[in-house]
Amino acid sequence: MLQTLKNSSFKKTLFIFWMFSVLTFFGYSIYNPSLLDHEKMKSTLEQYTEQLILVYSLICLLRGMFLLPSSPFVVLGALLFPNELWLVFLISLIGIFSSSIILYYFSSFFGLDKYFKNNFPEKIKKIQAEMNSPKAFWLIVAWSAFPFVPTDLMCYAAGTIRMNFARMVTAMIIGEIPLVYLYVFCTQKALEWF
Repeated sequence: MLQTLKNSSFKKTLFIFWMFSVLTFFGYSIYNPSLLDHEKMKSTLEQYTEQLILVYSLICLLRGMFLLPSSPFVVLGALLFPNELWLVFLISLIGIFSSSIILYYFSSFFGLDKYFKNNFPEKIKKIQAEMNSPKAFWLIVAWSAFPFVPTDLMCYAAGTIRMNFARMVTAMIIGEIPLVYLYVFCTQKALEWF
């Protein structure tokens, strides 16, 4: 019993810290929109030339934890490593999928899935039925392929309602791959054109 209480208070503290971090990043990015400017990020990261690929990889893996959009970081990778675009493509996809998987399981870790299931059982059953339908699969594909909506947030919601994990990941892969490919391989051409 004591272990459960300690575990519960640890999770609550961790959840509060995580939410505080997300809200802080969100608020600061509204206050300072240049925070996610790819040119500013590029000049900052170029200071670490020796470890640049490692630093970039870590940022791609961790950015989803703070619900930061992946698009500026994918573009940043294309600008930082113009001769290694396939590596940027791979790192970007690994970062997107790993953070999405972590966020999917976050809701279970923090007990949000149980909270909603216990407090809103009928609504959750209805949403689960909808989210596991073929229509929802294509909705997630479209959501993942559209650059102005947070895929990480969708993964968090999918974990909260216990959407089928394999369906969610498959839909994400179908939606994200073309988008990331365009970002990585068209960034240089777009910048040259402009």
